[in-house]
Amino acid sequence: MSMRMRLLRNRTIRFVSNNTLKSWIFSGTYVLLCFLLHWLYGGILGPFFLVCFAATGILYRIEDQFVYYPELPPDSRICVPLPSIFNLPFEPVYVRSGDGTLVHMFFIVQPGEKAKQSPTVLFLHGNAGNVGHRLQNVSRLYHEIQCNILMLEYRGYGFSHGTPTEEGLYMDAQAGINFLAGRTDINTNEIIVFGRSLGGAVAIDLATRYDNKVKIWCLILENTFTSIPDMASFLIGMSDTLVPPRMMADLYNNCKSTCKRLVTIPDGTHNDTWTKNGYYHNIQTFLNELREKPPARESSCHFLIEDI
Repeated sequence: MSMRMRLLRNRTIRFVSNNTLKSWIFSGTYVLLCFLLHWLYGGILGPFFLVCFAATGILYRIEDQFVYYPELPPDSRICVPLPSIFNLPFEPVYVRSGDGTLVHMFFIVQPGEKAKQSPTVLFLHGNAGNVGHRLQNVSRLYHEIQCNILMLEYRGYGFSHGTPTEEGLYMDAQAGINFLAGRTDINTNEIIVFGRSLGGAVAIDLATRYDNKVKIWCLILENTFTSIPDMASFLIGMSDTLVPPRMMADLYNNCKSTCKRLVTIPDGTHNDTWTKNGYYHNIQTFLNELREKPPARESSCHFLIEDI
């Protein structure tokens, strides 16, 4: 059996066993508490408390399933396309997140000395699927922006271990920025954090942490929704049906940055803004402006792209 087939089989077994174990633990706990409640209260109150407990337990267990979609498409946890499909040189990476969870990443680097002369993007993807489903976008970033790219796969997505939670995703992103900050083969003064949709919320949390101010050069957000960090670049699809464009406009208006811009991408939707004319050109223009007039690291800089 080939190494690839063994790896695929092991991941499938691990995924099934983890979910079976979780179900067994939850079911056992539920049955035990049912007996205790019936023994303590019995009569009419017993069934009432049982129903309340069951409803609360079910809602607690499925809460994250309403927020995160790592299983869509269905094979997303066992099949992650490789950057080599687009002839991108890459290094498969596994790092430990803050709580020890093993997180999978692709590190795509420009050739030779060009790697140290190029900016590096920490790419935080949106909901559903895995990093391999974003390779077409990343390929264009790699060639048109001439950057290195670290594609981070959140816990519970693709080949990463664990189960997605809000705090868990924040820890995973921190592990990614720490990985880049410790590299000696890239320019650590030009680390860009890019977040799309769900990834935008993760990116903002990362950028607002004080210890990261000296690590992050600028922040680019696309079709996202949450608070404003010190440095931000927003990309908005005005035809976005998942995140209302007004949310991005509100982020821009409330931003206290000393350098910010909002750019619109005509006809962009939630998942295809990156395919529209002007997308990469505007990103490159913004980065050039930062190099020509760099803001202080304690200050802020924002660039926004919006569709009309």
